[in-house]
Amino acid sequence: MSLRLMQSGDLGRVGTYLKNKEWEHTMLSSRFCRNGKIIMPENSLIYITEKNETVTGVFLSDQRGYLLMSQESGMMIPAEIFKFCQLATDFYPPYCVAGHPYLLDAAQGFFGKEIRRTINYHLMTSTAQTPPLPEIEAMTLHRTKVRDHTKLLLLELKYQEEEVFNRELSMQDKIGLTLLYIEKLKKSPSIHAWSHKENMAIAKAEIAAVAFQYLQLGGVYTLPNWRGKGVAAHVVCRLIQMAHAQNKNLALFVKKDNPRAIALYQKLMMEMHSDFRIYYVRD
Repeated sequence: MSLRLMQSGDLGRVGTYLKNKEWEHTMLSSRFCRNGKIIMPENSLIYITEKNETVTGVFLSDQRGYLLMSQESGMMIPAEIFKFCQLATDFYPPYCVAGHPYLLDAAQGFFGKEIRRTINYHLMTSTAQTPPLPEIEAMTLHRTKVRDHTKLLLLELKYQEEEVFNRELSMQDKIGLTLLYIEKLKKSPSIHAWSHKENMAIAKAEIAAVAFQYLQLGGVYTLPNWRGKGVAAHVVCRLIQMAHAQNKNLALFVKKDNPRAIALYQKLMMEMHSDFRIYYVRD
């Protein structure tokens, strides 16, 4: 088994690999999915590993700064992971390296001190119907539209500050994130909760990636004074219902050190599966 550049003729076998246990690599799988059909991702460097003509791993680096890795358990060869990280960095320096912890352990040998932050997650999925939730007084849920971005921008920046950057955002950060958020709203289904008492958005969540069988939940954030009141449960539940209406399931990452969020998702009948890790190597 060795690492080699993916060719167009590999697309069908790569699709078979990705669709098997897709919840483990929804973010990667979404790169190959467009309107339910498998495509070759643009502006991406893609390598695969295979055994007896069966794909056993997919490794992708794109110009958005993501380096995504997936490989069957027991197939990982650290030297090959190191080689791909080197190739990917030459192609386009990543800021986000993501995959199963055993793959990230190998990648750590390449990135070393460049790793600015490590986040460990549980992977969870929703395949069952959600339970009924108690109503919250004077709160309604809305499908977020691009024109709503000014109402939601505070939530998005707080989410980025607390969950991604883990530091106070600079003005340059905020300008860049605002532009990215507007673009994201054009493409990603998003739900927000509105408090009619306070006349403001109090929580949000979105579909961060669309794959063949799964939608990936992301960007979940609730204002601090509204936490613990069931607001996030309503927002996430609506997105689960949206996924099931499309005959898809929902997958998400939840931080291992966030027991409140884990309890919330389990309340919504979500199941915990394997672990996942992300390295941030630059802003």
